[in-house]
Amino acid sequence: MCSKKKNLHIVRDEKFFDSAYRVFEEVEPGYNDFIIFGKKSKLFYIKSAKVRFLKPTYLYYFWPFLKWKYKSIIIHGLNSEFLKYFIIKNRKSVPVIWIGWGFDYSKYYDGRLFKEKTNKLLVEFENSDLEIIRNRLLPFLNKKVDDDLVMNNINFFAPVLENEFEFVSNYFPNHPISFLDWNYLTIEDDIIKGFENSIILGNNLLFGNSANPLNNHLDGFDDIKDFKIKFDNIICPLNYGDRNNKEKVINLGSDLYGNRFIPINGFLEYSEYVNNLLSCKYVFVNSLRQLAMGNIVLMLYLGAYVILDRRNPVYMYFKNQNIPIFCIEDVKNGELPELNVEFIRNKLVKIWGRETMFKKTRTMLQSLGN
Repeated sequence: MCSKKKNLHIVRDEKFFDSAYRVFEEVEPGYNDFIIFGKKSKLFYIKSAKVRFLKPTYLYYFWPFLKWKYKSIIIHGLNSEFLKYFIIKNRKSVPVIWIGWGFDYSKYYDGRLFKEKTNKLLVEFENSDLEIIRNRLLPFLNKKVDDDLVMNNINFFAPVLENEFEFVSNYFPNHPISFLDWNYLTIEDDIIKGFENSIILGNNLLFGNSANPLNNHLDGFDDIKDFKIKFDNIICPLNYGDRNNKEKVINLGSDLYGNRFIPINGFLEYSEYVNNLLSCKYVFVNSLRQLAMGNIVLMLYLGAYVILDRRNPVYMYFKNQNIPIFCIEDVKNGELPELNVEFIRNKLVKIWGRETMFKKTRTMLQSLGN
């Protein structure tokens, strides 16, 4: 690279960032700074990415002197009011790329996120992933930022799914943010690593991806009762998320299915987790927004039938990609067709394969113009 300026990545200790670090360093080695806000602490999810800790106060007040080092600011999940204030302070002097996670733009969805029974359980579940950064040197953080002002200072937006870009752009029609196609994880290096030749062997049903109420478990049990498919057990990952929802799900699942309802409560290594999933011929994610994309891609690759609410944008995304996906009504109406697993795998590699992700990353960085 002829430019000595770097990309400033603002991240959190989350499991996807090792893959992001690997891809960006492959495309522009040595030109990426990954920072986490706060005091230095032991990382739990990040294993290989080189990150450093930085006080928010330092970045905010010294940014006029620091910004000359960077050709881009890449926000990996817009998860705090501080980040919003920082984006406004930057005033597009350095191009800002917002890589969305879902939680940070779901409030712009045209429709509700919780179904009837789940909604009754919840008092408030909006922006649960929003980090509160309090600092006596940043007193303005107690006030919420005007989202219009934030969006006016973002250059590019990369949602999880291309069809989600429309939700945000329609919500902010006066802010011409450009779309970028980019995702975390690659098929070869992350999603199927160690399970390249594996295929579903069991006849269980995987229900949801966590104790997050966005899975609408309580309502989903009503749908499962009407499914025409025959399955052995229900495997239900509940090892993180809302504690109250988790308790309700376990109680109801046990009441309805007894020992056939098997919750996953503790943390599992990825290989152990996938071994559990290999017993699941069916996957039911009862969310109304994008959720569990890593699980869905993995299970499609392994040859599972994935069942979604047709209102979930993930459903239409896979339909548009000509990848077999099923809605709740399909499973209630009758038999499901045989899957062409090799065809599905080839399609998934074209979207999430290593070479595709390198190409998307190059395109992202070239869009910055320098």
